[in-house]
Amino acid sequence: MCVQAPPVQLSVINVPDPADIKCALTNHLYVLSGSTATLTEFNNKGQALRALKNIGGKPTGFDVDEAGNVYLGLSQSNQVWKLNPTTNSFSPDTSFGNGGFIGNKDGSSGSKI
Repeated sequence: MCVQAPPVQLSVINVPDPADIKCALTNHLYVLSGSTATLTEFNNKGQALRALKNIGGKPTGFDVDEAGNVYLGLSQSNQVWKLNPTTNSFSPDTSFGNGGFIGNKDGSSGSKI
């Protein structure tokens, strides 16, 4: 018989309507909230390191590269943004595409980050 100890809860994070979740090589957790259009990066203790709120364009998914850059898909505006981590948030990488994004510049909704 194999008996395992119950899991230990280390921390709790509250994310309304998580649309996508990624764990980076740094053991940081990235969570995209669909209803609040917020991307948040948490450290391995559950503390928020940085967040980008009110993204717009209906964010539906993302990925994180080894450098911590985020590639964020916006379905309503038909765009993919490359975001660089900053001290408390993320900012568009203006060297990527057209000022930080590729896709329909105006988008069907006219949304911008």
